[in-house]
Amino acid sequence: RYAKDGSVSDGSDCGWADKLEWDDGGQPPPGSLSEALDTTLSFTTDGSADWFSQTEISYYSGDAAQSGGISHNQESRMQTMVSGAGVVSFYWKVSSESSFDYLEFYIDGSLQDRISGTVDWQQMTYTITASGSHTLEWRYAKDCSVSDGSDCGWADKLEWDDGGQPPPDSLSEALDTTLSFTTDGSADWFSQTAISYYSGDAAQSGGISHNQESWMQTTVSGAGVVSFYWKVSSEAYYDYLEFYIDGSLQDRISGTVGWQQMTYTITASGSHTLEWR
Repeated sequence: RYAKDGSVSDGSDCGWADKLEWDDGGQPPPGSLSEALDTTLSFTTDGSADWFSQTEISYYSGDAAQSGGISHNQESRMQTMVSGAGVVSFYWKVSSESSFDYLEFYIDGSLQDRISGTVDWQQMTYTITASGSHTLEWRYAKDCSVSDGSDCGWADKLEWDDGGQPPPDSLSEALDTTLSFTTDGSADWFSQTAISYYSGDAAQSGGISHNQESWMQTTVSGAGVVSFYWKVSSEAYYDYLEFYIDGSLQDRISGTVGWQQMTYTITASGSHTLEWR
């Protein structure tokens, strides 16, 4: 996140980030869900048990994502992020205790639909009109007692149509990583080649004015180590380039700071949001 105070600009008035690395210690990549869902979007999964890719039950291309095996009062969640306005569609199916154990779909934390009992593959379509980044979440949740059917949910053939907007994942190339990004604020981060630490390109914060901010986010899954290089040219002590993990400020720099490497260890399981502002 690059954030400005109420007055004065100095230097190039922006921040840069480059050469992002995420090491999860060899955990199986949650991106295998991307293949199961027939999409290039990246996923995180958590809860009492992870969603996973399987080939026994599917709607399209021989594989689908399935919720993890959970017990009473537990849930299994799978999330991805998209940027800007667009239309999302997917197929889902459930086999559960009717009217008690549900397969649910959320957009930005708001429940859109839920199914329970024995429901075969059906397509669901939703239109997102707001700008910015949006979290799509599939959740299989159980109540306090009784299990029925296969006791899980499935999702397949996910499609995201943003109407031909330039893909934000050009930031992935700029940051030399396979992670996917969303960017928002008063101006988007973008890929550029004028200033870089590695491979001839880097991500740069958007051009903003006083009391505004420009931020960039990605998500990772599980415990691991994240490292990146950053640089800033700003009004010292007032306009900052900041880095957050799960909404908690880790470090910030201002003034004229050349490229320096930052490294952080994440010990908690589940999904984690990395944000530069």
